[in-house]
This record gives sequence, C-alpha cells and structure tokens, in this order.
Amino acid sequence: MVGYLNKGRPDPIVDAMIDDYEDFVEREGHVTRASSSVAASFFMQDPERRDDHDAHQQLADAIGLDHDDIMRDMERQKREQGAMAESRRLVEAQISYDDAADTATHRSAGGSPQVFTRDDYYDMISDFSKELTGKRGVYFRPERLDAMGIQGVAEYYEDMFDSAEAREMNASFEAEMQKQADEEIGMERDQPALNKAPKSQGMGRRMENVMKITRDDLRRIIKEEKQKLLVEMNPMANAERMQGEYADTAAVDAVENALSELMFGINQDAFEDLGDEDDADDAAAAAVTLTVAQAFQSLGLLAQYEALIRTLR
Repeated sequence: MVGYLNKGRPDPIVDAMIDDYEDFVEREGHVTRASSSVAASFFMQDPERRDDHDAHQQLADAIGLDHDDIMRDMERQKREQGAMAESRRLVEAQISYDDAADTATHRSAGGSPQVFTRDDYYDMISDFSKELTGKRGVYFRPERLDAMGIQGVAEYYEDMFDSAEAREMNASFEAEMQKQADEEIGMERDQPALNKAPKSQGMGRRMENVMKITRDDLRRIIKEEKQKLLVEMNPMANAERMQGEYADTAAVDAVENALSELMFGINQDAFEDLGDEDDADDAAAAAVTLTVAQAFQSLGLLAQYEALIRTLR
C-alpha cells in the first residue's frame, strides 16, 4: 500500500518502511499517525529495524517527528515491557480460566474471587477503547475477539494498557504530575527558610517517585477523568449514562410500570368524576408528580422534591 506519507520519495527502502508503517498504523487502529509513541511501537515490534537509527531518523523526517522523541519513547517502552512481563507473570498466577464456562476467575490475597465472563471483558474492552481513542470500535472488534478463547480475550484486554494510546496517556499524566511537582518546588522558594526542608535528596530534587504510574494508577486516573467529563456533559446525557451503567434494569422497569399504572388509574377515576379528558389528564399528572416528589422527600433528595413541587404551583 502506497500512502500519502511517501508520495514522491525516491528512496525505495524508505518507501517500503513507510508503507510498512502505514500498514501498522491501520492494522493496529491508531488514531494519530504522526506520534512518537506510535512510531516507537512500530520499531519495537520490528526486530530488523528496532536498533536501526538511520531508519528511526528517516521515519521521523517523513512524518515530522523528532528522532530523540522516538528514542525516548522506545526506551520507555522497553522498560514498560520488562515490567509488563513481570506483571503478567504475577497476574497469570492469580487468574484461572474455564474454557467450558467461558470465564476467568481473578484471585487476590485477602479478597474474594472475581469471575469475569466473556461479555464482561467485551464491555471493558469497549469502554477502555472509548477512553483511549474516542471510539469503541478501534479495539472492540467482536469478529476478532469471538475467535479467541477466554484467556486470549483476557490478555487482549491487558495488552490495551501497553498500547501506544495508553502510553501516550500515561506520558501525559506523568508530565502533568512532574509539572505539579516542579511548581511545588518553585513555590517553596517563596516560603520562609524553616518551611523549605527538602522532601527528597538532591539540590534539583526532581520528584522521581511521582513519576511512576502503574496499571492500577492508570485505571484510577482514567476513571477520575471519566467522571470529570461526565460532570461537564449535558445533565440529561449524564443521567442517562448513569442509569444505563448502574441502575438495575428490572427495578427501573418496575418503577416505570408502577407509575404508568398509577397514572392510568387516576386518569380513569378522575374522568368518571369530572367528565372532562383535559381535567382528568391534569389531575392524574398532578397526583403522580406529588407521589414522586414525596418519594424524593422520603429519600432525603430535597432539591428534587422542591423542583417537582414547584411544577404544581
């Protein structure tokens, strides 16, 4: 495949490498092509080009990146892959797979076993893909996942935390945390001498302990960022999402059915008494509104109670 990156380039070796890079970006579903993290991932998965600094420079020039940035990301990925290998070894010792039931059981010291079904993993993969790329379909590919065993699906999900997008997110969080640490150091200069006691050794004392973000940290940060986004969303969309994610569907249906039956019953009785459909509708709406408002009041949701009561005035 000859793509936009290598049009007009005279070097067939560079052309072939850029074709391979474009295929890699498309195959892996990366959203950003001109990314040092994605370029690093490309070289890391290619043994022949991994240590070829000329190739690194040529690709950097072709897509408008800095060679040093690619090398930095490659070094970070090497460290992360080492840590990932050890983490996976420990995780695998704590997970058992049941191919017949299509489930994975996670065990942790002092905690109850957690059983994850294939559907559970599919939901987690879809949600995480949305968080990483803005689209669920980048990583959530049912036709590909359906062909895997439950262990393969579980490992696919774990590998998402080592994806280029996750590493970019990780690097962004690390940079922000380092910035905050540096700002704290800067603020110390304005404080009295007694308040300037070093928090770590060294005159420059960059706070390296702040820079280590584990998978659990990344999961937590993503969850927190997700909650921030929800607050900024349209309140109605936020409420619908909360209901979809956390509410018991059967309970929601039961409440809706109960209110519908109450509304219908009041409407019928009111029509028989008042003889006017509009008056009966108004009476039923008022009675149901009051019922829901009183339920909010009994639950301590006074703001919601007041809001509904105002509609009756």
